[in-house]
Amino acid sequence: MLADATKGLNDYLESLKNPEQDGKVSDSSLKVTYLTIVIENIRNNNQAIRRNSSLLVLALSIYFLLLYDVIGKLNASVIEISDKSILLNGITVFFSYLYLVNVVRWYHNIELRIKFDEMSRELFNLGILSNTTKIIKPFNILFHTLDFQSEKNDLSIWFRLPSLTAQALVLFGPAIIQCYFIYNLFALNTPDFFSIVAIILTLLLFSITIIYAAKSR
Repeated sequence: MLADATKGLNDYLESLKNPEQDGKVSDSSLKVTYLTIVIENIRNNNQAIRRNSSLLVLALSIYFLLLYDVIGKLNASVIEISDKSILLNGITVFFSYLYLVNVVRWYHNIELRIKFDEMSRELFNLGILSNTTKIIKPFNILFHTLDFQSEKNDLSIWFRLPSLTAQALVLFGPAIIQCYFIYNLFALNTPDFFSIVAIILTLLLFSITIIYAAKSR
């Protein structure tokens, strides 16, 4: 049984190295279903990114309130934690996890938007630049701004710097904060079980985030 399971796992891993191209969907009802799923996934990602971004801001705020002794403890239901180092380390790990999830969902949304454009143009016989596509596509403020910039050539020079700045803040701002958190993990902690676990988890999550972002470009 173990040999069969190992063989099955090896076959699966081998198939990932040589993925087959998806077959072309020809039935119009299936196309509509597929497009509906794509739209729903984009909306779910947008909602999750907004929620996680709010939690990132909240975590960052609580971190500095704890760091500068504005607050001294946190209450979560029946649990009360007053150890400052545990709280700071826990927030650091939590921040690292949320940042990873946001980056994964961000690049997943890029793939979904490309698929959405392809399928909507094919399904509704639309041109490459179509107002209909923009109307039915789930709204995202950053993507909408970038699309607007690319379509309005006479305004692109004015939008280039602000849009690049916005992208940098959204994607790399948390990375800079993450580096600051990692520095504090080493600077503010004395070696113990909890601090070592926090350092390992934070470095692991941050490394995965950087590798995923680099490979997804």
